[in-house]
Amino acid sequence: MVPTALIQPGWICYCVGAGNDISFDLELIERFDVRVQSMEPVEQYVEEARHTTSGEPRFAIYRAALASHDGPIRMQRTHNPAGLALSSAELFETKQFVEVPGRSLVSLARELGHPRIDLLKFDVEGAEYELVSQLPLDALQVKALAFQVHHNRPPREALRLIELLDQQGFELIGMRPTIKLAFARRELLDALGSGTGTTVPAGCPQPASRPA
Repeated sequence: MVPTALIQPGWICYCVGAGNDISFDLELIERFDVRVQSMEPVEQYVEEARHTTSGEPRFAIYRAALASHDGPIRMQRTHNPAGLALSSAELFETKQFVEVPGRSLVSLARELGHPRIDLLKFDVEGAEYELVSQLPLDALQVKALAFQVHHNRPPREALRLIELLDQQGFELIGMRPTIKLAFARRELLDALGSGTGTTVPAGCPQPASRPA
């Protein structure tokens, strides 16, 4: 879910953990004329995305896993025989591991010449509990944030993430099972008033409004 009234053409959007479905990324580009930098640790998914978006200058994908610092990360392979997902939080029921490059957002943005990240969306297969508290959201000038919470921690840990972001000036503007959360800078929402609107580019039909 994203705050549609906030997004402006030319926004720099980072979509981390694309997997084999970049429909969210492409609809952001189509609807809002933004630039999308995707990040994905699975090499096959990266190559598929590059093939799908060949000729689209507003999209790029980088093979890496989101991390608090640069360096190799040991990631667990999924137990799903139909998937290739990887987790650095040992989310899956398997003993198979692989090493992939890890990149911090600050390092990658600097390398790619991005002065800020306006929208940050990520699905990091259970690693969100460690990563959210380490994200330099102020330094990166993040305006909107969306991520999925997995069930490898108790519910109170998910509530702690919401409280942490609230303390940093982010307001929860949308929530969908199982559980996908969306936030936006409170000061930007206040400047727009109550008619901010949120939507789900990937085809979910019912928009959510800002809580009263």
